Amino acid sequence: MAIKRKKSSSAVRHQSLRGKNNPFYGKKHSNAWRRTESLSKRGKKNPMYGMRHSQRTKNMIRQAMFKRLARAKKK
Repeated sequence: MAIKRKKSSSAVRHQSLRGKNNPFYGKKHSNAWRRTESLSKRGKKNPMYGMRHSQRTKNMIRQAMFKRLARAKKK
């Protein structure tokens, strides 16, 4: 009989790399790197190039924005 291992959820792994535990914490990408990344995702190389959001997705984005704005007004 095989030993069953407890799988760690992605949420637990995500939680363990937050803040100071993240290897990139406190660091900053150089301007050269940022420029390279920007150029590498322009035009046809952009994953969303030529795609459009469906009406359902637009509504979901809209509702999320309304909730965000409502929370901001309460503060």
